[in-house]
Amino acid sequence: MLEEMMDRSKPTLRLHGAVGVLALDPDNSKATDILVQTLMSNTAFSAEAKSHLIKLGDPAVGALRAAVGEGHPLSERLLAVETLAEMEGKALAATPDLLALARAQEDERLRIAAVLALARMVDEEQGL
Repeated sequence: MLEEMMDRSKPTLRLHGAVGVLALDPDNSKATDILVQTLMSNTAFSAEAKSHLIKLGDPAVGALRAAVGEGHPLSERLLAVETLAEMEGKALAATPDLLALARAQEDERLRIAAVLALARMVDEEQGL
């Protein structure tokens, strides 16, 4: 039933189906992708999706790393970086992507967001 909910068109059903599936199987990539899509859709459910991605931790990092890439709109990339920042030490696998953004990104907002995300990860990792 939860898997069927993820295939519905209504955002709230998709979100709650994905959350339910992830409670049983945290490595379910389809459910993680639905959370990232919901985050990026910037709807009333984006904040809830972000919260679940942060709680999910490591299994969500790969999907968020993909979302910071060049093929996504700036607003989506910023949301992905901000979510990784809030994951702090759980998002250390995203360090190479964030370093690349901090070094080479032309958009100042994205570059600053990447630097701040890296700083939060370092602070968390070092217990500061």
